[in-house]
Formats: sequence, C-alpha cells, structure tokens
Amino acid sequence: TQDREFGGAAVLADGRQIRGVTLTGGTNELPLVDADALGNGLCDPGIEFTESIVGAIVLCERGGFARVSKSLAVYEQGGAGMILANTVDDDSLNTDNHYVPSLHVSAEDGARLAG
Repeated sequence: TQDREFGGAAVLADGRQIRGVTLTGGTNELPLVDADALGNGLCDPGIEFTESIVGAIVLCERGGFARVSKSLAVYEQGGAGMILANTVDDDSLNTDNHYVPSLHVSAEDGARLAG
C-alpha cells in the first residue's frame, strides 16, 4: 500500500462537484444512470441491466465482489464510465485501474447521486 491519493470529480448538470478518487481518465458530458434502477445495483458482470447503458456513466454500489469486475460489467454492456459508491461510511476509497473511466466516492456522495 501507499499513502498517495489521486483525486477526481464528477461535475453534475447543476454545477455541483462530487469528489472522489480515480486512476483513470475522465469523460465528456454524458448522462448518469443508476444501476439499481436498472436491476443491477452491484453492477454484477453476470446480470444484464434492464435498459441500455450505452454511452452513459453508471452509478454502481460497492460490495459483493471485486470493484474492477463492476467496471468490466459496465464496459461489456456499452457503458462509457462508472461512479462506484461506497454503501458504508467508513469504507475506504480505492484507486483501481478500471475498464472504463471511473470515480470512487463516499457513501454520502453516492446517496446524493442516487437521490
């Protein structure tokens, strides 16, 4: 492990910024979809989303299996990016090398995005 952190942000349509950590590059303006509303909140690679995510940034919940596998599910189904949200306040934020541009955010910020 190391003590460095690579910060990033998602800028919402209303101008608010949600800060998190990332190792991947960013995206242009794209729609944000909530994976939970599409029947696959955990972004499980073995489950199809109920609607197309092509060209969208997908909000995924942390937990259940490897974080990078979640971005693989988004990538394989045509998503353009991922925001990975913790579900527990004291979970760490991790800078993984994902399949699509990804931002890992706190549980509080994830809830704000989902709401």
